[in-house]
Amino acid sequence: MSNKAVKIGRCAAAVGVAVLLSACSSSDQGITEPGDGAASLTIDVTSSPAYVTLGTPAAVATVVDPSTSTAWDLAFTSTPTVAVNGGASGPGTVKAYCLCANSTLTLAQIEALTPASSLTAFNAVTTASIPADASFQLDASSQAISGWYDYNATTHAISANGNVWGLRLASTSGAYAKLRVTAIPTPGQSNAGPVTIQWAVQPTSSGTMGADRQLVVDLTSGAKVYVNLTTGTTSASSTSTWDIALQGYTIAVNGGSSGSGNVGAVLLVPSSFYSSYAAITSIPIGGAGIPSSAFSTDGAGGAFLNTPPYRYDPTLHQVYPTYDVFLVKRGTSVYKVQVTSYYSTAGAFGKITLRYAKLAG
Repeated sequence: MSNKAVKIGRCAAAVGVAVLLSACSSSDQGITEPGDGAASLTIDVTSSPAYVTLGTPAAVATVVDPSTSTAWDLAFTSTPTVAVNGGASGPGTVKAYCLCANSTLTLAQIEALTPASSLTAFNAVTTASIPADASFQLDASSQAISGWYDYNATTHAISANGNVWGLRLASTSGAYAKLRVTAIPTPGQSNAGPVTIQWAVQPTSSGTMGADRQLVVDLTSGAKVYVNLTTGTTSASSTSTWDIALQGYTIAVNGGSSGSGNVGAVLLVPSSFYSSYAAITSIPIGGAGIPSSAFSTDGAGGAFLNTPPYRYDPTLHQVYPTYDVFLVKRGTSVYKVQVTSYYSTAGAFGKITLRYAKLAG
């Protein structure tokens, strides 16, 4: 199908890899396409991640715990993110490299691409395209909330930059919030010291923000501090209900690789949605608002995180594949992989189609 996808409510505006603990079924496995042994695989990530084992043909693997299983090579989620089974994402040795021929294309040019028009570029990738092993990347840890402070390389000063995130709070609260760091008065070398956070809670997905709240979280000891944004309380233990946890110069969310609370974050300022913290009087969820899948959890990523295989159109609320070709290496075997669609033939988001072929090994 064309990548001119039907407008839907579920699509992603930000990336973060979520490696969860279940698998799903797939359809159209190993269908041969025209040219150079290319085949396609369609996977369903609408309700849970799909774990793919590359081979001839590729297939969806049944994985109970991806953190201990070597039965998978690539993990696809509905956010839509991609992890490799290596480094922070899994115990395997899988690594990836993006050829990224389409990285300089405009959004309009990306939207004009189709599976058929991109087949020639896919077939042009041969063993001569494989870089040195050092160019391939294992996955590294990633946070849904990052870039909340600025560092001046000249003065070595660290300061809050005012970036604002929208948060889907822990599953027990069913609420949303806006959050920013407003002050880092005495940052240290290994931790941010006392950090002032400001936030407001939106009780429901269609409600408005409550009153602004403020809390000083002292990170001087180096210990992790867990914060419940609904109650405005802190804890030294993750056994309590929490939304974010601060330690050193890291803010974790209670979701994905950091916790089981399904907390997710999306950057609101700077973005095309809001101009300032004060401008966020509500966070509309779904429909014409922010899709729920835009909220990223903590996870890990490498080549697929640094150069996601999709672009998001915030006006149309659609996800478009970039048709960039990724090389995936497992031992001596190397595969070329290209995402060609994020939708079913009926326009439902979450049916991801891959084009793939083995190059070496």
